[in-house]
Amino acid sequence: VLSRIETDKPVFYLSDATFELMVDYYWPNLAACSVRYGNSIEQRALDKASVIIHSSEWASNSARDYYHIPASKLNVIEFGANIDENKIQTPVKQEFAGGGYLLRILFSGVDWERKGGEIAVDTVMQLNAAGIRATLYVAGIKDLPQKHRDNPHVKNIGFLNKNIPEQYHQYVQLWQQSRYSVVADTRGMLCHRVLRGCGLRNPRFHDRYRRNS
Repeated sequence: VLSRIETDKPVFYLSDATFELMVDYYWPNLAACSVRYGNSIEQRALDKASVIIHSSEWASNSARDYYHIPASKLNVIEFGANIDENKIQTPVKQEFAGGGYLLRILFSGVDWERKGGEIAVDTVMQLNAAGIRATLYVAGIKDLPQKHRDNPHVKNIGFLNKNIPEQYHQYVQLWQQSRYSVVADTRGMLCHRVLRGCGLRNPRFHDRYRRNS
């Protein structure tokens, strides 16, 4: 849209990546014509912007080196946790169920496959097999895969809309009551779950280092 806007007003462009970085990473197997068209749109948008803000040096460097955008237009502002500061409290103590410690682990995301849901379940199952009582709390998935619905170690909370106060409060509570969160994205740019976890003092499990970390 930005690439086709005609205006005499200053244009601020905010992004966590460029099209060039997403090719064969987020969007595999694109046709050559689609790559050329996507890059041309990105180029026009970056050229038209008065101020360009990226969330990482990784993205900003792409704009500078691949699209030849002057450094004077480029800015890096790291995103923070999208949780209100006054909601951040001391994490809730873990519960003891049946005389034993229960490890609560949170998986948050709306795309089960891309966010690594199977990796999260496998992690919890391996913990339980090793004698560590653990439960995976799943938030954001509207339809949990059938094979996991009867798993006693997986509790599906469902999709929570942060624009609805009651659901937002429930979402924040999930983060605060969980000892860890699992980040196992198969594809992704800036990970808001990592930022949210940092804001809520929640350690994360990663299955790999991210390209733009």
